[in-house]
Amino acid sequence: MVSQFDSRHPGGMNDHANPNLKGVTSRQVFDKLVSEAGKRGILIMLDCHHLSIAGGITELWHDSTTSEAQLIHAWTTIVGRYKSAWNVFAADLKNEPHGQASWGDGNHHTDWRLAAQRIAAAIHAVNPKLLIFVEGVSGNCKPAVSRDAGWWGGCLCAARHSPVQVPIPRKLVYSPHVYGPDVHLQSYFTVPDFPANMPRIWTEQWGHISWGQKLGPAVVIGEWGGWAKQASKDRMLQLALAHYMRQTGLTDNFYWCLNPNSGDTGGLLQDDWVTQDEFKLALLAYVNPTPSVLRAGSDGQLVIDNSQPHPPPAGFPECMQGAPGALPASNAAAQQLQQASEEHQLVRESSQPARFSGAALLSTLPGVELSFQTPNSWQGDGGMTFFQHDFQLRNNGSERISAATLTVEDGPAVTQCWNVEDGQSGSQRCWGFPAWLQQNGGLKPGDSLGFGGIFKGVAKPRITVHLH
Repeated sequence: MVSQFDSRHPGGMNDHANPNLKGVTSRQVFDKLVSEAGKRGILIMLDCHHLSIAGGITELWHDSTTSEAQLIHAWTTIVGRYKSAWNVFAADLKNEPHGQASWGDGNHHTDWRLAAQRIAAAIHAVNPKLLIFVEGVSGNCKPAVSRDAGWWGGCLCAARHSPVQVPIPRKLVYSPHVYGPDVHLQSYFTVPDFPANMPRIWTEQWGHISWGQKLGPAVVIGEWGGWAKQASKDRMLQLALAHYMRQTGLTDNFYWCLNPNSGDTGGLLQDDWVTQDEFKLALLAYVNPTPSVLRAGSDGQLVIDNSQPHPPPAGFPECMQGAPGALPASNAAAQQLQQASEEHQLVRESSQPARFSGAALLSTLPGVELSFQTPNSWQGDGGMTFFQHDFQLRNNGSERISAATLTVEDGPAVTQCWNVEDGQSGSQRCWGFPAWLQQNGGLKPGDSLGFGGIFKGVAKPRITVHLH
């Protein structure tokens, strides 16, 4: 892999437009790219997208021509070369593990979690400043928390139960890839309540990882995007995902992609490579209206300045915040966001899990309903059965619920939970509203909170609701 980087002369370049790149190797081209990007304040994340120049995206991090040892050698060589480049900030270890790739089963040949640990340790031994981005798999997770099909690199449902251990824990980033029907028509895109069904799926597959933890691993969507044509399902999906990111605070992301010649997504630039896709740019501005300011520090390290937040973009789509209001006619992209939101009722629907089908009631108070269902169970070590319970707390009253305490009588049996604040009150385990919901003022009338947990040996959980 490294020898190809050294000796191969990249094709497809215009020597007339780039005379300084004539006859250089791929490594020399990349050296110039890193240098020029740094001058312009552009960050670079290194990524192993393919194991070979001619090959496609492999299921595993090794194949018949490239061993794990060769991959690690390539990684350590490259991260060592750019160790002093302030703008090379991260390493995405392997693009889109899928197929045979597993998580948490301990198989040395297929367990991507264990391989990521080995690769990360080798990288940090050479270049400890780098963030380590670990994508998910498409399935084969243990425990199989999510029952829905995952994207290549998109399913991290077992990451809390079987986390990646890296030498510098604060450098770990879980990075799912998340797409819509423009890329592949998953079965859950065709159900009647789409896209209101998506928050549950995203929560199970990756959104729950850092919830309820004051200091947990970062979650950054490594790829999302699509053509997002007017009134298309893909546009509905992207609007719902953008709203979900804002709600949960998981707003760091990489949008695929800048260039327009990606066949199943298009780009931020249109076919002339000049005209911007205003809808996509407005969508990204909605997800993160106050991006951090990046610069090189005096020690050559990346510095993030957050002291001066940026104002929202002109014509910021207030409807995406759940507040009515017209947008300036001059901002066509913002108008498109508002129109799409109103047409598909995405703001209200995508923020709420769909009503459970066949769910059992656990608790009822005046105006409040707690229900649950058990979408999954499996046999663990020693023959003990583990149950995944999904809960829904619904405000059926006429007043906002600013806070609630859910006393979990089977607290010791809970091995993990998501989308709740997890704590103790004396000897009892108590759950509260997650931070993002507290910041939004709690549950409005008609709103629901979806959350879940893994219970060891408890088929029917016992939970008592107390309102504040």
